[in-house]
Amino acid sequence: MASLLSPATPLILPIPSLYPPFHALHSPFSQALQTFYPFAAKLICPPSPHKPHILYTDGDSVHLTVVESSADFDQIIGYHARDVKELHPFVLQLPPVTVLDNTRVLPLLSLQVTVFPNSGICIGPTFRRVAADGRSFNNFMKAWASISRSACMVEKTVPIFERDGIIEKDPRGLESSWASNWEEDKAPAHESFANKVRATFVLARSNIERLKLHVSKHESEQLR
Repeated sequence: MASLLSPATPLILPIPSLYPPFHALHSPFSQALQTFYPFAAKLICPPSPHKPHILYTDGDSVHLTVVESSADFDQIIGYHARDVKELHPFVLQLPPVTVLDNTRVLPLLSLQVTVFPNSGICIGPTFRRVAADGRSFNNFMKAWASISRSACMVEKTVPIFERDGIIEKDPRGLESSWASNWEEDKAPAHESFANKVRATFVLARSNIERLKLHVSKHESEQLR
């Protein structure tokens, strides 16, 4: 089963100033959230046979935390392999699940902005995949960045909430299978990343072109 909780890869930005202007992050974040409002909503998991559903209530918000770190910024942004646990302090965990009238209420998104004085910042998000897949969340981040840069949102990042394209028939019973995953909070623990490393590999355009040629050549040989 795929993970229901996604600690996204932290976004690390070098900013050579003591403290960045947080209004440049907070205000655009709020504007982007108004368009991607399901992230501010809650996942409601009532007792069976009722179905889980996302509910947005006026006044709902996202947990955003700002902290300062004395960690080695060069170590954090380096391309070399390092233990993935070194990045865990920069990713905020979701607020705890609450229970009201035997109904579980789960927040969908939380973010932590970690400041490295005179070096940069790190934006560490965690979101539940019931609210969005990786591409949808990347669109949210792009919308946030676009508003920060030019005070407007790139049109192609705007989400579509129309349900007309959803097929009502479910011959394989996928809906009930997925819904059952939310009977318990099955968020993966950090221990699942034990003995693993993360590294960055930079590919120049020439490297990518060579990969394309290699794939094309391999496909041509298979068709012979």
